[in-house]
Amino acid sequence: MTVARRGVILVGHGGIPKGCPQELVTKLKRLEGQRRAAKMPPSAEEIELDTKIRQMPRTPDTDPYQSGLEAVAAQLRANLGDVFFAVAYNEFCAPTLEASVEELVKKGATHITVANLSRWRLS
Repeated sequence: MTVARRGVILVGHGGIPKGCPQELVTKLKRLEGQRRAAKMPPSAEEIELDTKIRQMPRTPDTDPYQSGLEAVAAQLRANLGDVFFAVAYNEFCAPTLEASVEELVKKGATHITVANLSRWRLS
C-alpha cells in the first residue's frame, strides 16, 4: 500500500523584472499571440524568449511581485506541517507550474494542491 504524500504549490502571476528589455517582452507576446491564433505549440524561439525572461536575475528592487509572493509562501510553508511545498509562476518568472509539479513528484508527492494567487495584488 502506497502512503499518500501531500504537496502544495502556490502559484502567482509573475512579473517582468525592472531592466528587462521591453523588446523581448513585446516579441514574446507577439509570438504567443500568433501561436494561439494558429492553434500551434510554442516555437523554439518563443520557448527561448520565455526562458530568457523567466531566468533574469531578480531582487526585491527589480521584482517586488516575486519578493511579495515569496514572503507569502514563507508564511504558508511555515503553517503547512509535513507537506511538500513549492512556488510557481504563470509567466515572466521561474519556476513554471510544470517545473514545480515535477519537483514535488520527484520528492514523492502523490497528491498536489495548487493555490493560485494570480489575481491578488501583493504589495
